[in-house]
Amino acid sequence: MTPGEGLLPRGCRVRRARGWRLYDQGGTRYVDFWQAGGSAFLGHRPGSLARTVAAEIDRGLWAPLPTPWKGRLERSLVRLADRAGCRELHVPGEGLARSLPRWYPLSEEDPPAEALVILPFPAAREGSSSLLQAGLAVAAELLWQYLDSPEARERLDLARSLPVPPGWRRDGVYWIPLPGASLPRQEALGRQIVLPPQAGERLICPGELSRRERKNWEDLCACWTG
Repeated sequence: MTPGEGLLPRGCRVRRARGWRLYDQGGTRYVDFWQAGGSAFLGHRPGSLARTVAAEIDRGLWAPLPTPWKGRLERSLVRLADRAGCRELHVPGEGLARSLPRWYPLSEEDPPAEALVILPFPAAREGSSSLLQAGLAVAAELLWQYLDSPEARERLDLARSLPVPPGWRRDGVYWIPLPGASLPRQEALGRQIVLPPQAGERLICPGELSRRERKNWEDLCACWTG
């Protein structure tokens, strides 16, 4: 299964992704409680990330060449680790990173001393080639700025105000499955809600919900079996 495959009802494809929402080819809008496992934690296609990557492609920097972005990414990770309370943060693609626990932005649990971070960038799980380093560096900086922003506090308040699905527990802006927790993806899609494509992954609270989207989430939790 390719990333994102099977997210929408059978026969539907993701035609567009903006903010916390996905749109199929017929224009139906779905609110995203998966967010690509954290790669879209700041929403789909943040403008500054798109501009940065487009500029690097325009400069021809898709080959594995040394660029200033590597050092900028390293410095950004040091600053982000300090804010997170970790001794050190690593991105996927480093040999050590695969064996590390993961740090989750806006989690309310104690952070690991050394951890893996999935930065809010579409290719964040694919490592850090010379082209990706530009996007990853900017993503780390955006995430650092976001953690203390009014938007982050509003998102935490939103998550605290929403019902917790049966068989799950809340941690910050996340819902974590307990052993045996169910994942009613088809019921969710019927309410235009996207859940993770595989069991075992966390749900992530979007940065905002309309009244209708909130009602759909409440209705889904009411019929959700643990």
